[in-house]
Amino acid sequence: MKKSHLLLYLGLILFTPITSFSQNLSIQGKLNRSEIKTGEQAVIDLTIRTNNLPQTQFYLKEEAQKEAPYTVIALVPVDTVDISSRIKEISAKLVLTSFDSTLITIPPIVAKTPTDSAETAPMGLKVIQPEVDSKHPSNFKDIKAPWDVSLSLKDWLILILSSWIFWVVIAVLVGFYIAYRVFNYYQSKKANPTPQIQVKELSLIEKTEAALLQLEQQQLIEQELFKEFYSELITIFKVYLNESYSWTTTEMTSNELMKQMSSVELSSSEQEMLRLVLTEADLSKFAKYTPSSDNARLALSQIRQLVRELHRKGLHSSTDI
Repeated sequence: MKKSHLLLYLGLILFTPITSFSQNLSIQGKLNRSEIKTGEQAVIDLTIRTNNLPQTQFYLKEEAQKEAPYTVIALVPVDTVDISSRIKEISAKLVLTSFDSTLITIPPIVAKTPTDSAETAPMGLKVIQPEVDSKHPSNFKDIKAPWDVSLSLKDWLILILSSWIFWVVIAVLVGFYIAYRVFNYYQSKKANPTPQIQVKELSLIEKTEAALLQLEQQQLIEQELFKEFYSELITIFKVYLNESYSWTTTEMTSNELMKQMSSVELSSSEQEMLRLVLTEADLSKFAKYTPSSDNARLALSQIRQLVRELHRKGLHSSTDI
C-alpha cells in the first residue's frame, strides 16, 4: 500500500506541470519523460509569464552538492508571445542528460526580475542502463536522439552575422567589386583619353589687372585698413615695373622710385599723380595718417590708369638703379 502511494506521488511529480506564481511573474515547467537511458536527453518545457520582459532572467538553481549527477546541455528561449499589453509569455527548453543510472532530482528552475521571483518545484528523473547485446556489436546505435529547435528569421540573422565566414565572403565580394570598378575606370580612360586643356598664360598687364581687382575685392578700404591697402597697392605697381622694365624696385623708397621713373616718358600730370599716391602711401604707413576712403579709391583708380598707360605706350627701358 505504501509503495503504491509512493509511485502515485512520483507520477504526479513527473507528469504534472509544476508552476510557481507571483503577481507579475510566473514559471511553469513540464518534464517530457519520466525515464531515460544513460546518455539520452530529457527536455523540460518552460512557460514563463512576465510583465518585465527585458529584465527577466531564468536559470537552473544551483544545488548544494559540488557535482550534480546530470549534465545541462542547453537552456534556451524558443519563442515569445504577447499575452496582453502588459504580460509577455516566454517559451523555453531545458535539455539535460545523465550518464549515471540513478534517480536524480532536478533542482528548481528560477525566473527572476528586479522586483519579483518565481521558481518551479524540484522534478524527478529516473536514469537506467540500456540493455547491451555484446554478442551483436554491429547493432549498437547512438542513443542520443537529436533535439531540433525551430529558428526564427532573427535567429538565422544572428547566426549568419556572428560567423566570421560571412564577413570573409563579404570582404572578398567587396574587393572583387572595387577591383572591377577600378579596372573598368582605367579601361574607359584608355579608350577615351582626357583631352589636354591648353591653359593660356596671362600676360603681365592681365596679371596686374587681376591683382588690382583682387585688392579691390578684399574691401580693405571699407574696413579702414588703409596701411595694408596702400602697402599692397604699391607692391603691385612695383612688381609690374620690375617685370616690365627689369628693374629692382622692391626695396626702393618713394623718392628713389620717382627718380627711377624719370627714365620713363611720363607726362607731368602722370608724374604728379604718381607722386601724390606715393606720398599718401608713405603717410598712411609711417606717419599714422588716416586718409579718406575716397582718396584711397582714387589712388587705386590712378595706379590702374597709370599701368594701362605704361602698357599702351610700350616703353621699355633697361636702365637700372
